[in-house]
Amino acid sequence: MPFKYLLENVLIKTPVNILTMSAAPRFTSLPGTKVSAVRSLLLTSTGIITLDPIIGGGIPIGSIVLLEEDEGSTYSKLMMKCFLSVGLSCGHPLFIASQKQAPQSLAKELMPSLEETNMPEHKLVPKDSQDELKIAWRYQNSPKFDSTKSSPSSFSQLFDLSQIVSEETLGKASIKYFPESVDKDQFTYDELFSVIQTLILERHHVDHPKLKTVLKIGLLGLGSDLWQGDLVQFMYKLSNLIKSSYACVLITLSTSCLEPSTVSRCQHLADIALRLDTLSPGDRDHYLNEYHGLFYITKQTSMNSLGVHIPDSNDWGFKLKRRRFIIEKLHLPPELQDSKQREQDDSLPRISCGGSGSSKAAALDF
Repeated sequence: MPFKYLLENVLIKTPVNILTMSAAPRFTSLPGTKVSAVRSLLLTSTGIITLDPIIGGGIPIGSIVLLEEDEGSTYSKLMMKCFLSVGLSCGHPLFIASQKQAPQSLAKELMPSLEETNMPEHKLVPKDSQDELKIAWRYQNSPKFDSTKSSPSSFSQLFDLSQIVSEETLGKASIKYFPESVDKDQFTYDELFSVIQTLILERHHVDHPKLKTVLKIGLLGLGSDLWQGDLVQFMYKLSNLIKSSYACVLITLSTSCLEPSTVSRCQHLADIALRLDTLSPGDRDHYLNEYHGLFYITKQTSMNSLGVHIPDSNDWGFKLKRRRFIIEKLHLPPELQDSKQREQDDSLPRISCGGSGSSKAAALDF
């Protein structure tokens, strides 16, 4: 076929929205999602409001997030609960797979968003006439707007870790579990992939004509001795399946039970790789005393881009503060009063204004 014919009849007559084809404009109304203007990706929240900006705004739909578990799996499980809780709050269907504990019991530990819980007592107290705004008097009769509340379709939400969802909320939600019943001691990765594949092909494939929501898949404790089969092969098949679906996956990996080469291959097959390291009481010294552990970004996603998102810093820490899980940049305090360096400085002889070279401070020292 001549090139001139292709230029006149194909390229020129083709609509512009097909040449710049993107799935983002079609699904901007999906609850709990937003469109990344930088890479034209449809994003969903991790459930941790301080983590979303670090990884580029959120988790891209059609991607896999790999989280290496900390010692004891306390905080990695907490991040999994936040990931599933924001999906539950936005009305997303959930798929939960776990062998460390029953997936049904993990669902009962999910948290409701703050707007679903009762308001604090100080907000329930009516305002006195003396507390009215006197400076901007023209705005006194305007409708009040509460910035702490958000709609159920909002992207990111705050959660109180001390609260759990009601049984009524779990009953109304669309949640699939694996295994549904404990009829044997161990399950294989092939069985897990078969269930996920069936669920995606029936409801959440990109070619599904009535796609209205996003599937959130949480796989807890993969790589442990409770699973049988080839983990790398499972990750490879899951990666190819998720790329053609409107779903996202969070996997917590038990690295203590795996070889370093297997962990490296799993990181390569994932789109985003994260790691948690808890700090022992002896390690929480000096400027680390306010943190419970360190947070590392092993791999960033490069979907729809030749580069990756570069965060502001490479040093991150996490902590539990006021019943919230927070990830923030490590900051050095202005003065390390308890450091060994300052102890050495204090032991050095000082030169006083009186000319005495003794280590004792004179009365006229300044």
